[in-house]
Amino acid sequence: MPDGKALQSCTSHYLGQNFGKAFDVQFVNQNNEREFAYATSWGISTRALGGMFMSHGDDKGLIVPPALAPFQVVVIPVAKNEEILTSLMSYMQPSLDAIESSSLSIKSTFLGNYQVSLQIKIDNDMNKTN
Repeated sequence: MPDGKALQSCTSHYLGQNFGKAFDVQFVNQNNEREFAYATSWGISTRALGGMFMSHGDDKGLIVPPALAPFQVVVIPVAKNEEILTSLMSYMQPSLDAIESSSLSIKSTFLGNYQVSLQIKIDNDMNKTN
């Protein structure tokens, strides 16, 4: 991890029917008979995500590659009031349309070359400062 500490690898375990029996979790099988559920335990769900957050995040949130990020461009118009905001948004609209119709070419050692369409988020909430 960035702080020099190690993260234990993710694990998985087949629990068989032990969990189902302990907590009385049952289902009806194809022969219409009740059976205790079979279960597995996957530590990957939390550990892998935690490792990704610790490796690619900071105090302001998670930083992910463009192909994974829901938005590649965030526009925060700064306006004193709704009237200025409306005027600013109409002025910016042609530029925003051009960005949305373009794509980003990415060269990756692992994934090769690929294109990502650019998704834009416009954060025009006048009630927030960050």
